Amino acid sequence: MSAVWIAVIAISLLGLIFGLILGYASRRFAVQDDPVVEKN
Repeated sequence: MSAVWIAVIAISLLGLIFGLILGYASRRFAVQDDPVVEKN
């Protein structure tokens, strides 16, 4: 396998892993309402 294909696969896997982490974090740390807005 050429070095180009190895690089493409590695970058794709990193993108997938970071995408899954960001998707999990967005659901884990989601804020339902903004308490600053309700003060006014």
